[in-house]
Amino acid sequence: MLGMYDRGRPWGRRASASSSPRATLARLFEAEGALTHYVQKRRSHRAFVMLDSAAYRHWRIIDIALECNFSSDATFTRAFR
Repeated sequence: MLGMYDRGRPWGRRASASSSPRATLARLFEAEGALTHYVQKRRSHRAFVMLDSAAYRHWRIIDIALECNFSSDATFTRAFR
């Protein structure tokens, strides 16, 4: 979805790439609390699925965190508290 997991791409540029103004994207995600909250929930869910999957058992936890676009192990840990 809109390259949510693309590293280093600010939301403004993602909105431009999808031809949607930032304000329109923000309104679409108001029900979720905010666009940032929605993305955080999606990242956390994806990481949880990966951690629970046999296919990723050989991955280090930090590698899963980085794959899901968490900026550090501390950020990843805080997301699961």
